[in-house]
Amino acid sequence: MNKITCYVLLGIALVLLGFNLFTLDYSDVFGKETRGSLFGAIANLCVILVVFINLTSQKIKEKVKGSKD
Repeated sequence: MNKITCYVLLGIALVLLGFNLFTLDYSDVFGKETRGSLFGAIANLCVILVVFINLTSQKIKEKVKGSKD
């Protein structure tokens, strides 16, 4: 996955996270009506974490490749 794709996925995940947090009913977080927003927010946080891990691994890969040359 190249950097542009990572940043696009990161942007989409942040927008969806904001939407899910906006639609979440904070008075009844674990209720049936807001369960979808809660799961969506958790899934978006997982996507953000995976994208950051991928970006970090790409930076490490570039540093290792640069030190071998």
